[in-house]
Amino acid sequence: ALAGAVVVVATGSQPLGLTGAIVAGAGAAGIYAVFVIHGRAQQVVAGAAFNMLVIGVAPFVTKALYGISGGTPALDVASENQDFTRVLMAIVTCGSLFSPFVIWWILERTRPGLLLRFAGEEPGALESAGVSPRIVRTAAVVASGALAALGGATLSVLLSSSFARGMTGGRGFMALAAVIFA
Repeated sequence: ALAGAVVVVATGSQPLGLTGAIVAGAGAAGIYAVFVIHGRAQQVVAGAAFNMLVIGVAPFVTKALYGISGGTPALDVASENQDFTRVLMAIVTCGSLFSPFVIWWILERTRPGLLLRFAGEEPGALESAGVSPRIVRTAAVVASGALAALGGATLSVLLSSSFARGMTGGRGFMALAAVIFA
């Protein structure tokens, strides 16, 4: 959410804001993957720590960039772009509605899906086939970070006019809690 808003404030472009957020989310997930997959840190503890780190980084970044720690300045989206914003929102909404079916199809019907399932259930089978389970797992974590970032950027770039501290309402922590309970 923050990265998307920062890019929109800098460029005035919502598509660039969404793209910037996706890149930032993938990068953050890559850092998390280094600790969890390559460093063998416990996933839940690392996830909670990463969540707390990001909660502290957001006010620091907004204070450094804009002189205020509560959020970003209002996004400068011209009124003639409102139709474009609606189209972008419709695309993101439809994409989120169809993504479970697309992800299911990828997991069940494609080679990358098979590799991903084996990376979680039988990593030894992947290694015997010459595929690194770490690379497959890292790619999955980075992809999930990119998708989560798209959700956050939707809040700040398309649904509101700026990033505000706590605007995600703890949804990231709730996702972590859902994973823990599952």
